[in-house]
Amino acid sequence: MEKSKSRRGRGLLIALFVLLSLIVLVPLGFIGASFIGRESPSAAVPPGFSLAFKVPHAGRAAEKLAAHETVGEILADPAFASAAPLVALLRDSSFFGKDALIGMLNNELSGALYPDDSWVVSFDTGILSSVLRVAPFAAARLTIPNLYYVNAGKVSRFEYRDPAGATVFAGFRGNLLVASNSSVVFEGILSRSLPESELGTYEFAKAGFDAALLADPSFISASLPSDDPLFGPLARSLSWEGFPEVLVDIRRDKLDLSVSAPLSSSLASVGALLEKPSSVPLFLSRLPESTQYESLLSAGGMDRLLAVYRELDPRAAETLENAERASRLLFGIGLNELLFDWIGPDVAVFGLEGRPKPVFALQIADEEARKRAFDRLLSSLAVSGDDSTVLDGYRISRMLLPDFIASLLNLFSVRLPSPYWIIDDGFFLASESPETLLAAVSARRRGETLARNDIWQNLTGGESARASVSLFYTLDRSVPFFLKGSGPAQRVLSLYNQGCLSVRWEEGLVSLKLSAVPGSGGGLGVIPGFPLVSDGNGSGRPSLGKKVDVLRFTKKGGMRILCIENGNTLASYDPASGSWERYSPGAAAGLELSFVLDRETACETPSDPAVWVSTSEGEVSLLDGNLKPVQGFPVITGIRPTAKPAAFAGFLYLADADSSLRKIDSRGGVSSISMPFSDPLRSPPAVLRDGKNIVMGMYPKSFASQVWLTDGEGAPKSGWPQPVSGLAYGSPLVFASGSHIRLAFITQAGDLFVFEGDGAPVEGFPVRLDGVFYTQPIWDGSFLWAVSADGSLWRVGAEKGKEIMVLSQKIPDFKAESASLASADVDGDRTPEIFATGDGNTLYGYSASFSLLSGFPLAAWGEPWFGDLNGDGRLDCLAVSMDNTIAGWQFRKER
Repeated sequence: MEKSKSRRGRGLLIALFVLLSLIVLVPLGFIGASFIGRESPSAAVPPGFSLAFKVPHAGRAAEKLAAHETVGEILADPAFASAAPLVALLRDSSFFGKDALIGMLNNELSGALYPDDSWVVSFDTGILSSVLRVAPFAAARLTIPNLYYVNAGKVSRFEYRDPAGATVFAGFRGNLLVASNSSVVFEGILSRSLPESELGTYEFAKAGFDAALLADPSFISASLPSDDPLFGPLARSLSWEGFPEVLVDIRRDKLDLSVSAPLSSSLASVGALLEKPSSVPLFLSRLPESTQYESLLSAGGMDRLLAVYRELDPRAAETLENAERASRLLFGIGLNELLFDWIGPDVAVFGLEGRPKPVFALQIADEEARKRAFDRLLSSLAVSGDDSTVLDGYRISRMLLPDFIASLLNLFSVRLPSPYWIIDDGFFLASESPETLLAAVSARRRGETLARNDIWQNLTGGESARASVSLFYTLDRSVPFFLKGSGPAQRVLSLYNQGCLSVRWEEGLVSLKLSAVPGSGGGLGVIPGFPLVSDGNGSGRPSLGKKVDVLRFTKKGGMRILCIENGNTLASYDPASGSWERYSPGAAAGLELSFVLDRETACETPSDPAVWVSTSEGEVSLLDGNLKPVQGFPVITGIRPTAKPAAFAGFLYLADADSSLRKIDSRGGVSSISMPFSDPLRSPPAVLRDGKNIVMGMYPKSFASQVWLTDGEGAPKSGWPQPVSGLAYGSPLVFASGSHIRLAFITQAGDLFVFEGDGAPVEGFPVRLDGVFYTQPIWDGSFLWAVSADGSLWRVGAEKGKEIMVLSQKIPDFKAESASLASADVDGDRTPEIFATGDGNTLYGYSASFSLLSGFPLAAWGEPWFGDLNGDGRLDCLAVSMDNTIAGWQFRKER
């Protein structure tokens, strides 16, 4: 009996041992089998590609991409939105088996695109290869729409047949999972009848990359803009002696792209540049720490660069010949003695934070030659000089350049008709702003250089400083040439606020390195697709008005971006279709057009009434979202308006010379509102809702100097009018402070009045602000803000339980006889920021504590628009620039 029990016990142990062995050995057997005959995915990529790619460790690359700071913004782009669920899965730390999944996917992924639009993708399934070989048997038991398994011997495969007509073929070749949209290519790969491509044996410049691209030289040449008058001939002169390669490295807060290509040129001048190995540009160590952008050439000096221009552009050769003759005629010396003999290899332009004017730098190779040339210049009647400007003990000179030097600078798109200049540490520095020159020189002498900046170190760390071209950018201030477009690559790279591009060459190999970071803190990014450039309906780029606005459709989505063209045409841009619509009354020449949106009336669809338009001759139209007049319009009011229009709650208000207001309703009805004063309005009424009632604030400009608060029919409210001292400009500010209606008004002399709704002065007012004021204040919910003509920004108000506090700060290089103020909470901290434009092409942004916002000032003017343009929860800014484009920026929330 005991022996029988013993035998049964041994049998159970043996069975348990066999079971455990099967559990262990069977997976090991599958794993071992997966390594038999294993080959690289690159070996399955046929030759003849236009573009090939290789990802050595797909799992690791996917994990790094999921952790990348900007991946969420990248996946918001429609071109990449389909990858969002996978990335979300990888980013979910609670995802079961995440590490195991990444480990199983951490194999090579390769593929290619071909000239006939076919493509191939090949993936090493690794230890899963043996298991996946039973997939055809499992497929027979599954029903997946449009997916079929075709049994065809050695080329048996899965086929996904898109209802639109396209078919994707997928199957196994040993450990490789291969997919293609071409049956011929796919069958050739599986039957091994196609030769192995260069990708399988190619040795990349360095290891450790996350992804790599190889481009066929003919594909690169065909992709270059050959129709550009300058770049086209240069592109056609290039010869590629091998594959250009691109290596991609992804980090949490940084993206690196490294490009290298064996390159030569049939142009002698370009060949001469490429023959000189790159060195470390001397000026890089002199860039101030506050530099926001820089472009630097260190390729042998101005004479070499102009030699390139001579070969590329016949007009440049003519300009140089004319300049040579003019130089000898005016100064008795040629261009070599005047410029080229003393200019060294480094030529640069850079901009500083908070200062809109750039600085230009030329390296001085021979100081004695420069002095002789400047003596000739400044002693001539053709050049006027002035050295009376002294800032902080530095004497800064100024000269008026002759036309022929200005034409030379125009070859490089540089316009400096009368620059300030200074010599500093072996460099000639010039700018239109002496304050900017002083800031640059002072920073270098204090040792505050860009090379010590953390962002610069992050961008350039681990790379050689040798470069023939260096470009550092902050998108808030400058957009480099390679980001001017709306393709997927440009849209992705535009999500990185700061970047550094360096180009160097040596022994026929040209290397390019682009490093980009999202940028610290908040800041700005250029909205993909901007700036908008109107074609003027086929008549060339029009002149744009100062105002830009956005019309939204609340029911069906969509929007229109509105602006005035050439003073007499309303233009509307549809971002969804990229199309422009226009409305012009077609009246006599000299007509001035104004438009205004009614914020109280929602526009649900493009066919609803949306935009009020009035002309300087009194013609009024109410347009729908497609700029078509609605029924009953246009109407002729019979007046010549004395002020811009105002729209509110379904009505348009126009001021008449007889002091009355014309009130136009949405059906075209016109009525007249008599005013309790005899002087006409020179600015529109400020209209606001007070509970169920409408109130209007008005200032009839006269020596009586009174402000009025009336109801919606012009009857004065109790306690009004109220006197103000002296003349003023603009309409009163009517605003809600808590549950109270108040009216604020500032005179030209700077007396700021604030009244309660019953006409009683608010305690502590009026206050006197220093300066001359042409713009009325704004209210940000806590404080009043005003800007004087000399560029002083004023904040006036009282925190709870405290007296009225008046603070101010001078905006640099800012004049504001025609200014605009706006407030918007762009960083989500519930404290609005303040924005100001003046007489120039500069938009400044400040926090409530007068800190200049990251990325400001911007190149814009007039009346900017703030809002969420694309519905992603972040504010955007649109504004007209003086180059007659509509610029667009997106605010980044603090990280």
